[in-house]
Amino acid sequence: MRASAIIESLCRFIGAERLFGDTLRSNDSMIALARKSGYAFTASPGDWKLVRFQKPIHVEPQEIPCASWRLAATSLGAMSSLAV
Repeated sequence: MRASAIIESLCRFIGAERLFGDTLRSNDSMIALARKSGYAFTASPGDWKLVRFQKPIHVEPQEIPCASWRLAATSLGAMSSLAV
């Protein structure tokens, strides 16, 4: 399993709906990795030297490798559907 998939699973477990980060515009390696992982890019607020990468998390519970994380993500989804 890719490291980014594990991070996305963990974030889904804690209830996050998107991931984002900032990197220097000159950091070609990080930008290439983020692009390969499906992140979109925008200007970083407040610093022209940075670029922000972000992506919504669409991890289904059955794709989460740890059983306790999977159970928690399922219960979070059930709780969010109850919110009005």
